[in-house]
Amino acid sequence: MTAADEITPFHDPTVRDLAWLLFSPDLLSASRAGAPLARPAATRIERESMLAWLAALDRDSLALHAQVHTPSLTRLGFYAEALLEYFLAHGPHARLIAANVPLRTAGRTLGEVDFLLESLRGEWLHWELAVKFYLHIGEGDGAATLAHYVGPNLQDRFDLKHARLLNHQLGFIARTSLGFEGPWRAELFVKGRLFFAMVIAVSRRIFRWN
Repeated sequence: MTAADEITPFHDPTVRDLAWLLFSPDLLSASRAGAPLARPAATRIERESMLAWLAALDRDSLALHAQVHTPSLTRLGFYAEALLEYFLAHGPHARLIAANVPLRTAGRTLGEVDFLLESLRGEWLHWELAVKFYLHIGEGDGAATLAHYVGPNLQDRFDLKHARLLNHQLGFIARTSLGFEGPWRAELFVKGRLFFAMVIAVSRRIFRWN
């Protein structure tokens, strides 16, 4: 069963968005991520119980809509965070401990931890979420690197975002106090799409009529 098979049965667009967030492929491979990847459904039984929960949510999604459709959630990242927070707070597996936890040191706020949760297996996890859509802008036949992928703002490069996730958002948790008992296993929750622009040269023959 593919990710598309697990998303398309739902009628409510917001439930489909949540299903996509949970079941779509990671934007980074495990070998290239630089940190463990989050696994919302690590086993077949967990996946089936998640699908059953989503099916029930599809029949009654008022609470989901109330949480994620607010005037302040106009950006993709905020919307995705609200969807994942709803799943962690109300879904069948993980127990949400805290969301958007400030990272402070010496009285300074350095950032936020997206999610702290306890898994079904009793693991204490720290998830950092990123949902990105990047376009490949490289040229030539060389192997593509993360620096070849950019967002609508050309400064939003995949390699810079990846480095910030690893060094800033995941790195600070080991050096700062969260105010919650640990230790926490840091994992990346990175979803999105990579696009490639195709340029097709079309030759035209011009016929002259006598």
